[in-house]
Amino acid sequence: MEKKHMLEFINYGINNNITVKQMAKTNLGTSIFYLIGIIYGFILEYPNSILSILMMLITLSLDIFTLIKSKQDSLKNKLTIMAVISLEATVNFILFALILCNILMLSLLQKILVILIPICCSLIYFYITKHAIRNGYFLNKNKCKKNKLIIYSMLGGMAGILMAKIFIKDVSQLTTVKIGIICTAFLAACFSLGMINFLKLYYIKKMNL
Repeated sequence: MEKKHMLEFINYGINNNITVKQMAKTNLGTSIFYLIGIIYGFILEYPNSILSILMMLITLSLDIFTLIKSKQDSLKNKLTIMAVISLEATVNFILFALILCNILMLSLLQKILVILIPICCSLIYFYITKHAIRNGYFLNKNKCKKNKLIIYSMLGGMAGILMAKIFIKDVSQLTTVKIGIICTAFLAACFSLGMINFLKLYYIKKMNL
Protein backbone atom coordinates (compact mmCIF):
# COMPACT_ATOMS: atom_id res chain seq x y z
CA MET A 1 0.00 0.00 0.00
CA GLU A 2 1.52 3.34 -1.09
CA LYS A 3 2.16 6.05 1.47
CA LYS A 4 0.41 8.72 -0.61
CA HIS A 5 -2.77 6.62 -0.62
CA MET A 6 -2.75 6.46 3.16
CA LEU A 7 -2.03 10.19 3.47
CA GLU A 8 -4.95 11.08 1.20
CA PHE A 9 -7.24 8.87 3.28
CA ILE A 10 -6.04 10.42 6.55
CA ASN A 11 -6.67 13.96 5.30
CA TYR A 12 -9.98 13.13 3.62
CA GLY A 13 -13.01 14.68 5.30
CA ILE A 14 -11.01 16.81 7.75
CA ASN A 15 -12.57 20.22 8.36
CA ASN A 16 -9.75 22.57 9.32
CA ASN A 17 -12.27 25.28 10.26
CA ILE A 18 -13.39 23.28 13.29
CA THR A 19 -11.05 23.11 16.28
CA VAL A 20 -10.71 20.24 18.73
CA LYS A 21 -12.26 22.42 21.46
CA GLN A 22 -15.37 22.97 19.33
CA MET A 23 -15.60 19.22 18.75
CA ALA A 24 -15.35 18.51 22.48
CA LYS A 25 -18.06 21.09 23.24
CA THR A 26 -20.32 19.59 20.57
CA ASN A 27 -19.83 16.17 22.14
CA LEU A 28 -20.85 17.55 25.54
CA GLY A 29 -24.03 18.91 23.96
CA THR A 30 -24.78 15.54 22.38
CA SER A 31 -24.29 13.86 25.75
CA ILE A 32 -27.41 15.60 27.03
CA PHE A 33 -29.40 13.34 24.69
CA TYR A 34 -27.92 10.27 26.38
CA LEU A 35 -29.44 11.48 29.65
CA ILE A 36 -32.85 10.49 28.25
CA GLY A 37 -31.74 6.86 28.04
CA ILE A 38 -29.99 7.02 31.42
CA ILE A 39 -33.04 8.45 33.22
CA TYR A 40 -35.40 6.11 31.35
CA GLY A 41 -33.37 3.08 32.43
CA PHE A 42 -33.38 4.10 36.09
CA ILE A 43 -37.15 4.64 36.01
CA LEU A 44 -37.68 1.11 34.65
CA GLU A 45 -35.36 -0.35 37.31
CA TYR A 46 -33.37 -3.63 37.06
CA PRO A 47 -31.96 -4.79 34.62
CA ASN A 48 -32.36 -1.49 32.78
CA SER A 49 -30.72 0.38 35.67
CA ILE A 50 -27.51 -1.61 34.96
CA LEU A 51 -27.60 -0.44 31.34
CA SER A 52 -28.18 3.14 32.55
CA ILE A 53 -25.15 2.94 34.83
CA LEU A 54 -23.07 1.69 31.88
CA MET A 55 -24.32 4.58 29.72
CA MET A 56 -23.47 7.06 32.47
CA LEU A 57 -19.97 5.67 33.03
CA ILE A 58 -19.21 5.55 29.29
CA THR A 59 -20.49 9.08 28.74
CA LEU A 60 -18.60 10.58 31.69
CA SER A 61 -15.30 8.81 30.98
CA LEU A 62 -15.26 9.50 27.24
CA ASP A 63 -16.42 13.10 27.64
CA ILE A 64 -13.59 13.73 30.11
CA PHE A 65 -11.18 12.02 27.68
CA THR A 66 -12.26 14.29 24.79
CA LEU A 67 -11.89 17.38 26.99
CA ILE A 68 -8.32 16.34 27.86
CA LYS A 69 -7.52 15.74 24.19
CA SER A 70 -9.02 19.12 23.21
CA LYS A 71 -6.28 21.00 25.09
CA GLN A 72 -3.92 20.67 22.11
CA ASP A 73 -5.14 21.25 18.55
CA SER A 74 -3.52 18.70 16.23
CA LEU A 75 -4.60 16.33 13.47
CA LYS A 76 -4.05 13.30 15.71
CA ASN A 77 -6.15 14.76 18.54
CA LYS A 78 -8.86 15.80 16.09
CA LEU A 79 -9.10 12.28 14.68
CA THR A 80 -8.99 10.80 18.18
CA ILE A 81 -11.92 12.97 19.31
CA MET A 82 -13.91 12.14 16.15
CA ALA A 83 -13.30 8.42 16.69
CA VAL A 84 -14.21 8.58 20.39
CA ILE A 85 -17.40 10.58 19.68
CA SER A 86 -18.47 7.86 17.21
CA LEU A 87 -17.63 5.09 19.66
CA GLU A 88 -19.49 6.81 22.50
CA ALA A 89 -22.59 7.40 20.37
CA THR A 90 -22.58 3.86 18.95
CA VAL A 91 -22.31 2.16 22.34
CA ASN A 92 -24.84 4.48 24.04
CA PHE A 93 -27.44 4.09 21.30
CA ILE A 94 -27.03 0.31 21.43
CA LEU A 95 -27.58 0.39 25.20
CA PHE A 96 -30.60 2.68 24.75
CA ALA A 97 -32.02 0.23 22.18
CA LEU A 98 -31.49 -2.65 24.62
CA ILE A 99 -33.41 -0.75 27.31
CA LEU A 100 -36.32 -0.45 24.88
CA CYS A 101 -35.96 -4.15 23.99
CA ASN A 102 -36.43 -5.01 27.67
CA ILE A 103 -39.71 -3.09 27.72
CA LEU A 104 -41.06 -5.44 25.03
CA MET A 105 -39.34 -8.43 26.68
CA LEU A 106 -37.76 -9.35 23.36
CA SER A 107 -35.78 -12.56 22.94
CA LEU A 108 -32.04 -12.80 23.46
CA LEU A 109 -31.60 -13.37 19.71
CA GLN A 110 -33.31 -10.07 18.88
CA LYS A 111 -31.14 -8.25 21.41
CA ILE A 112 -28.03 -9.80 19.89
CA LEU A 113 -29.17 -8.60 16.46
CA VAL A 114 -29.51 -5.04 17.83
CA ILE A 115 -25.87 -5.26 18.92
CA LEU A 116 -24.61 -6.96 15.75
CA ILE A 117 -26.19 -4.61 13.17
CA PRO A 118 -24.01 -1.57 14.03
CA ILE A 119 -20.93 -3.80 14.43
CA CYS A 120 -21.51 -5.41 11.02
CA CYS A 121 -22.06 -2.01 9.36
CA SER A 122 -18.79 -0.78 10.84
CA LEU A 123 -16.84 -3.89 9.76
CA ILE A 124 -18.25 -3.75 6.21
CA TYR A 125 -17.31 -0.08 5.98
CA PHE A 126 -13.81 -0.84 7.29
CA TYR A 127 -13.37 -3.53 4.63
CA ILE A 128 -14.64 -1.27 1.80
CA THR A 129 -12.43 1.60 2.98
CA LYS A 130 -9.27 -0.53 3.20
CA HIS A 131 -9.92 -1.79 -0.33
CA ALA A 132 -10.46 1.81 -1.52
CA ILE A 133 -7.18 2.99 0.08
CA ARG A 134 -5.25 0.14 -1.54
CA ASN A 135 -6.58 1.18 -4.97
CA GLY A 136 -5.89 4.92 -4.51
CA TYR A 137 -9.60 5.68 -4.32
CA PHE A 138 -9.14 8.75 -2.09
CA LEU A 139 -6.88 10.47 -4.64
CA ASN A 140 -10.02 11.35 -6.64
CA LYS A 141 -12.00 13.42 -4.10
CA ASN A 142 -15.01 14.19 -6.31
CA LYS A 143 -15.58 10.53 -7.16
CA CYS A 144 -14.91 9.64 -3.53
CA LYS A 145 -17.66 11.93 -2.20
CA LYS A 146 -20.20 10.56 -4.69
CA ASN A 147 -19.45 6.90 -3.97
CA LYS A 148 -19.24 7.52 -0.22
CA LEU A 149 -22.83 8.80 -0.29
CA ILE A 150 -23.90 5.67 -2.18
CA ILE A 151 -22.18 3.41 0.39
CA TYR A 152 -23.80 5.29 3.31
CA SER A 153 -27.21 5.01 1.65
CA MET A 154 -26.81 1.29 0.96
CA LEU A 155 -25.63 0.42 4.48
CA GLY A 156 -28.27 2.65 6.08
CA GLY A 157 -31.02 1.21 3.88
CA MET A 158 -29.98 -2.38 4.59
CA ALA A 159 -29.83 -1.73 8.34
CA GLY A 160 -33.22 0.03 8.32
CA ILE A 161 -35.00 -2.68 6.31
CA LEU A 162 -33.50 -5.48 8.42
CA MET A 163 -34.52 -3.85 11.69
CA ALA A 164 -38.03 -3.13 10.41
CA LYS A 165 -38.53 -6.78 9.42
CA ILE A 166 -37.24 -8.00 12.76
CA PHE A 167 -39.21 -5.71 15.05
CA ILE A 168 -42.36 -4.54 13.21
CA LYS A 169 -44.43 -7.58 12.35
CA ASP A 170 -47.77 -6.12 13.38
CA VAL A 171 -49.22 -2.74 14.31
CA SER A 172 -50.07 -2.45 18.00
CA GLN A 173 -49.87 -0.08 20.93
CA LEU A 174 -46.23 -1.12 21.36
CA THR A 175 -45.36 -0.05 17.80
CA THR A 176 -43.99 3.25 19.17
CA VAL A 177 -41.47 1.35 21.29
CA LYS A 178 -40.53 -0.79 18.30
CA ILE A 179 -39.96 2.33 16.21
CA GLY A 180 -37.82 3.66 19.08
CA ILE A 181 -35.69 0.50 18.92
CA ILE A 182 -35.28 0.86 15.16
CA CYS A 183 -34.34 4.55 15.44
CA THR A 184 -31.77 4.06 18.21
CA ALA A 185 -30.25 0.99 16.55
CA PHE A 186 -30.17 2.85 13.21
CA LEU A 187 -28.39 5.81 14.85
CA ALA A 188 -25.90 3.37 16.37
CA ALA A 189 -25.27 1.93 12.89
CA CYS A 190 -24.77 5.42 11.43
CA PHE A 191 -22.37 6.56 14.14
CA SER A 192 -20.45 3.27 13.91
CA LEU A 193 -19.22 4.37 10.47
CA GLY A 194 -17.38 7.24 12.15
CA MET A 195 -15.14 4.74 13.91
CA ILE A 196 -13.23 4.56 10.62
CA ASN A 197 -11.15 7.33 12.21
CA PHE A 198 -9.47 4.64 14.32
CA LEU A 199 -8.06 3.32 11.03
CA LYS A 200 -6.68 6.80 10.30
CA LEU A 201 -5.02 6.84 13.72
CA TYR A 202 -3.52 3.43 12.98
CA TYR A 203 -1.97 4.73 9.74
CA ILE A 204 -0.66 7.83 11.54
CA LYS A 205 1.09 5.58 14.04
CA LYS A 206 2.30 3.25 11.30
CA MET A 207 3.90 6.13 9.35
CA ASN A 208 5.15 7.91 12.51
CA LEU A 209 3.36 11.16 11.58
